[in-house]
Amino acid sequence: MSSMDLLEAIGEIRDDLVFDVIKSKSGSRITEDATPVPERQNADVLWEDAAPEDLSAGQKKRRALVLALLALAAVAVLVAVILKLVPSPGKSVADDPRENTGMTLADSLLLTAEIPEAPEELHCYTMEHYAADEERAVSALMSHEPDQRLEWAMGPQYVYRDLEYLQLNYEVVCGGLQYLKYIEGLDRDIEEKGIDQKSNSTRRVFPNNGENTRGMQEYLAEFSTDKVIGSIRQEEVEKRLALLWEQLDFPDLEIRACYTRDKDTLNRNLKEYISDRQEQDPDYLPDYYTFTEEDEDYLIYYRQQIDGISLASQSWWAQTTSEPTQTTFTVWYSPLYGLTYLYVSNLYNVKEKLTSVEIAGPNEAIDRYMQEYDKSIHFGMTEITDIELCYIVVHEEDALIARPAWILTVLKDSQVSGSDIRIYEVTAIDAESLEILKSVNAGN
Repeated sequence: MSSMDLLEAIGEIRDDLVFDVIKSKSGSRITEDATPVPERQNADVLWEDAAPEDLSAGQKKRRALVLALLALAAVAVLVAVILKLVPSPGKSVADDPRENTGMTLADSLLLTAEIPEAPEELHCYTMEHYAADEERAVSALMSHEPDQRLEWAMGPQYVYRDLEYLQLNYEVVCGGLQYLKYIEGLDRDIEEKGIDQKSNSTRRVFPNNGENTRGMQEYLAEFSTDKVIGSIRQEEVEKRLALLWEQLDFPDLEIRACYTRDKDTLNRNLKEYISDRQEQDPDYLPDYYTFTEEDEDYLIYYRQQIDGISLASQSWWAQTTSEPTQTTFTVWYSPLYGLTYLYVSNLYNVKEKLTSVEIAGPNEAIDRYMQEYDKSIHFGMTEITDIELCYIVVHEEDALIARPAWILTVLKDSQVSGSDIRIYEVTAIDAESLEILKSVNAGN
């Protein structure tokens, strides 16, 4: 019952009591022909003027009950006003996103994502994994003529003097390749340490890197997206890479994010990383490294596109089968040494365009998520930070099908070993049927 409902109920009880007072003063039984009960304002006067001796024992009890209820109602109204004025964690009083959607969200659910527009329909497609042409891949990526060709379960690997490695993936992890280049003349142990510590000093950038991040590494600083490293700007790097992708016959791509990893931020983050590890494990032996300008590079995440719609680069919580299907595409590009690292998996070629499907709107997808959300008990806040229409690739019998889906990214309060952390999760909702999709593994 709301505070207003409570006040109305108290008013009705009070008027009934006044009615009884009138009856007791008249000393006669009220009939249908009797004078009607006075208006509310007159009833207030009679209530105040009624002397205790004019009331029966039952009426006195009823008046005491009304006084108690009035006090309770006053407290309820005061609490309601306070709750209205004081925001929940992360919630803006001036601009509550709930008011902008026309939807009613649970108290523990906050919507901060921008609501995108959606097309009326999109096509589905049958897909096949991209397979790099060996000769073209070697010519495009290897700086030197390989001196070894090795056969692995994934596919062939080309090597040059333990300085360059190119792995083509046709099996197990399909639809991509991996390239790594060491710098000639540098101490290998020191260089490998630098590569490892560069990864440790790079904050996981969810959801750009296709990972579900548990423990967001918020102690690590984010890298700039517009800083220039060395003598080459980001735009020039993008042009050089675009030419390289043409040589490799990659499908249509978009840049999801580009970061500049400068030495100052890398060194600061490595110090924070080591401190965090030591705090978690007193026996941890730090492997110190000092980053210089030679270590600086551009970190770039790409996504594949079909008809201008991106393929999802995230894994999602309802995934259940063993074979991943989300696209992962990561690049390290040095102003001094060019491409030093490339990892690509689950790129696809379109085989056949299927029939088009009608697209449910983003609000309908959020409503479907809320239905699932309400089935569980939540002790912390859950924030919907992003909603995007993407293609996801799912297994249907023996085929790979690209279907449009709404990808919801949520940030949850949680606890691990008694420590408060925040966890990113992703939910994929079929944009036609609004079914929560199940495919692939649930990430890390």
